[in-house]
Amino acid sequence: MEEEIKLTIEERKKQQQLQQVQHPFAVVSASAKTGEGMKELIQTIEEIIEETLQQSITILIPYQDSQHQSLLNQIHLQGKIHNIDHLDEGSRIVCSLPPRLYDRVKSYQQK
Repeated sequence: MEEEIKLTIEERKKQQQLQQVQHPFAVVSASAKTGEGMKELIQTIEEIIEETLQQSITILIPYQDSQHQSLLNQIHLQGKIHNIDHLDEGSRIVCSLPPRLYDRVKSYQQK
């Protein structure tokens, strides 16, 4: 019986993965009654909201700035870099960022 349940769960995971590849929208199975899949549902909603709320910005982070490498890493991990130029004075980055990171780098904004 336990083996059948594991097989069913594995089959469902494979179906979900296949649906995500075939369907451009996020698909998450969840049950309000049992709570199954709620963690995945919340995580998926958070990711979609985060992507939807991203803002575009052009920034110049001077190399001598103590936050240069840290900010660059966070932008790579959390944002989408559209263009990056390594100039004499620093890194000029055109990117889209989630709200929290956007607020952190907006003092580096270039017009």
